[in-house]
Amino acid sequence: MLTPPTSSAQMPADFFHMGATNYCRSNYVQARKDVTNGLTLYPNNPWLTNLWELLNRQEQQQQQQQQQQNKDQDKDQQSKDQQQQDKDKQEQQKQEEQKKQEEQKKKEEEQKKKEEEQKAADQQKKDGEDKQGQQGSPDQQKEGEEGKDGEPQAAKMFKMTPQQAMQLLDMLKSDEKNMPFRPILRTNKQQRVFKDW
Repeated sequence: MLTPPTSSAQMPADFFHMGATNYCRSNYVQARKDVTNGLTLYPNNPWLTNLWELLNRQEQQQQQQQQQQNKDQDKDQQSKDQQQQDKDKQEQQKQEEQKKQEEQKKKEEEQKKKEEEQKAADQQKKDGEDKQGQQGSPDQQKEGEEGKDGEPQAAKMFKMTPQQAMQLLDMLKSDEKNMPFRPILRTNKQQRVFKDW
C-alpha cells in the first residue's frame, strides 16, 4: 500500500518556491540556502538549476555594483582631496598676496614719511635762509629802513638785476606761441561792399 508523502518530505517545487520567495524579497542569502538544499536532494531539477544560475548572476551584479561604488567612492575621495589641495593652494596664494600688499603699503608709508621729513627739512632750511636774508647785511638793513621811510615796499620787491631780467624774458619768450601762418586765398570774386542804410 502506498502512503501519501508526509509534510517532512519536501519536493523540488517546495525548495523552488521558498528560494523564489526569498529572492523576490531581496533576501538573497536565504534564497541561496534554500536552492542549495534543494539541489543536494534533486541535483538535476531544471527549476532549481535555473534559479541557482539566476542567484549567481545576481551575486555577480551585486559584486560589480559594489566594485563600481568603491571606484566611485575612490574617485569622489580623490576629487575631494584635489579640491582641498586646490583650496589650500588658493588660500596660500591669497595669504602671500596679502603679505606682499602689506609690505608694499609699509614701503609706501615709509617713503611718504621720508618725503614728508625731507619736505619739512627743506622748509626749515628755506625758512632759515629767508630769516637770514631778512636780517641781511648792514647795507640791506639801510635799504630796508629807506623803504620804511619813503619808498614803497612793493617797488623794492620788483627790483632785479639785469641777469634776472634776461631770465624772465627768456622764460616768457618760451611760453609764447607762434601764430599759425594762414595764406590769403585769392579768388576772382570781388568783395562787394553792401551798404547798410
